[in-house]
Amino acid sequence: MERLTVAGCSLPNHTLTEALERLHALGFAGVEIATFADNEKPNAPDSAPWVVVDRLTAPEKRRLKEAIGKFKHVSVHLPYGKEMRPLAADPAVREAARRELRRSLDDGAFLGARVANVHVLTETGLPFEAARPQLVQLYRELGDEAAARGMRLAIEITRPYTAAEYLALVAAIAHPNVGGCIDTGHVHFFAELAAARRNRQTPEAVQAYNDLLHELVVKLGSKLFHLHLDEVRRVDWREHFVPGNGIIDWPRFFGALRTVDYQGLFVLELLYYVGADDAGANLTRAFRERTPDGAAVAGLQAARTYLSPFLRP
Repeated sequence: MERLTVAGCSLPNHTLTEALERLHALGFAGVEIATFADNEKPNAPDSAPWVVVDRLTAPEKRRLKEAIGKFKHVSVHLPYGKEMRPLAADPAVREAARRELRRSLDDGAFLGARVANVHVLTETGLPFEAARPQLVQLYRELGDEAAARGMRLAIEITRPYTAAEYLALVAAIAHPNVGGCIDTGHVHFFAELAAARRNRQTPEAVQAYNDLLHELVVKLGSKLFHLHLDEVRRVDWREHFVPGNGIIDWPRFFGALRTVDYQGLFVLELLYYVGADDAGANLTRAFRERTPDGAAVAGLQAARTYLSPFLRP
């Protein structure tokens, strides 16, 4: 349980200061902070905590360091999105993205983070084989940059490539300071599950999802540096719900983690606290309505209660 932490985005409608105070009061051992401005969320009315350190005043920096210092574990999430294009053909766009990634790593060092989480930052429409050498170079450089700041770099399973290509990328990087991050809810992004998604209500489809999740853990092995924990809703396979009421086979997942002797953090990354059982006309309720006050705290407590048997030694 001492390695169970929470991503700041899991506390919508809170400022960063409020989120840190609330998580500490709830007894969580750590926090993951987005070190970039939240400019996404087109499908949700909630604001989420984040920080860009050089926008803070000196007193604000001191207060932030004091609040962060109460936690045993700190990790950071590096920027992503349409503007984050470190492989762009335009040198100015490419360098701007890389400069922002380095700035975000600086913020992680300021916060005392030990892990920096990053997405697969490729160009839209660029095939994997064309992108691979550029991505390998990028993440080796970022791995060096992270190491110089006292952090490991974890590449999260994200679009657009297949699971096999993702695993090949991590292997090709072959950097001692660079590994993988599994988000339990992101597995359905991979093309290997395209057929299962079309038949997602069947036991066979659910089995396929959990088979691929298990395969990712085992094949990453010692290169599994980081985890984001969230549930996949049964009706539509939407991710980032509270663990325990969806399709993920949590006992099997934690069994695989024990097999590879996973030693990293367990980061709850939850976005939706209502609608886990919604269907039909209510299917989009969780994404278009403001998170009710108190729902995030209750959801985090429920997640901790559900996962606690799996997290005991």
